[in-house]
Amino acid sequence: MQLLRDGDEVGQLARFDLNHAYRLSPDVESVLDSVRLSLIESVRAQPHDDCLLRPAHPRCRAGSVPERHRKSDAGLRPRPDFLGPAPHPRAHGRPQSRLRRQRDCSARSRRPRRAQRGLHGARRRGPHPTLAVAIFLQGRLDQSRGPVVRDFAGLVGLVTGAGSGIGRSSALEFARRGAAVGVLDLNEHAAAETARLITEAGGTAQAITVDIGDEPSVRAAVDRISAAYGGLDFAFNNAGVPSTNRQLTAMPSDEWEHVIRVNLTGTFLCMKYELPALRRRGGGAIVNTASNGGLYAIPRAPAYVASKHGIVGLSKAAAVDYAPDNIRVNALCPALTRTEMYESVAAGTDMTAQQEALTPLGRLAIPDEVAAAAVWLCSTQASYVTGIALSVDGGRRA
Repeated sequence: MQLLRDGDEVGQLARFDLNHAYRLSPDVESVLDSVRLSLIESVRAQPHDDCLLRPAHPRCRAGSVPERHRKSDAGLRPRPDFLGPAPHPRAHGRPQSRLRRQRDCSARSRRPRRAQRGLHGARRRGPHPTLAVAIFLQGRLDQSRGPVVRDFAGLVGLVTGAGSGIGRSSALEFARRGAAVGVLDLNEHAAAETARLITEAGGTAQAITVDIGDEPSVRAAVDRISAAYGGLDFAFNNAGVPSTNRQLTAMPSDEWEHVIRVNLTGTFLCMKYELPALRRRGGGAIVNTASNGGLYAIPRAPAYVASKHGIVGLSKAAAVDYAPDNIRVNALCPALTRTEMYESVAAGTDMTAQQEALTPLGRLAIPDEVAAAAVWLCSTQASYVTGIALSVDGGRRA
């Protein structure tokens, strides 16, 4: 977008292109059109002595600046009257351009000071005012998401547990940034709804029903995504289950086995089939959702804490083993997040107030905030980050 267009008198002298820095919405385009016209009229109304455009710029057209601002036939601007007669160009064996710099200080001090020069080679401090307007308007009109950055364009990824909560938020964000996303969830209708939201927004997604605790189901899902889109570049293994509120001696063995099977073994199975697909593409990234329960103990949740600690250890081990293949593996450790599952558990209790009191930021996370961390870990911006357990907890471990 050219804020000063070629057809305008000022636009012939100065063009400013923002497409490389910002992706402006149609609302910003329309507002900036009116801003552009106002700027042009204000510049045209100014006398040439105060004009911000640099005089005698080589792109100036004939008649666009006064005669005194143009270069003379000798290639030099006319000498001001108060400097007196011009010396010979080769006086004392030095070029005239050097002599011109040796001006009388008192005469120089009487010259009106130019506050800011033009767009070409000027000493302007801060961004160009039109750019500042564009940045301000973009922020005001698109505060929720900010400028669209399609840094995942052409990449293929999958998200498990993408039917709701953090998984759905991350799948939507990956797709918004240009990725083709495999939406995996045990709930067929929830996965289909996430895929529908992505496609309606102009993205690419495929919903697949999968049980991450079942090896054939995981293998089929990864193969299906790879076949549909030509490979796999990243994976966010987010699916998991909680455990009931009880101590170890009161926990049935089948509940222990179920939590470990889904959370820890399920993550192992996903990575088992994702890693070869990433290696075939020359590398990639995997993010595994643990939780703060993978970093410290949570009372009355032995199976959950054990499974999440296992995910952190599994992620670190894989990060070391597969770093030579240009594959990064990290664990994401969010604290309590206000997902649909959490709201259903906390309804009618004072759990939220208690947890907010323990959090320095004074509130619980929302799914979009945790999803943003997962997207960053999968992006090239985290290209030197591997083998970490990233805590997203509002400062609870500070």
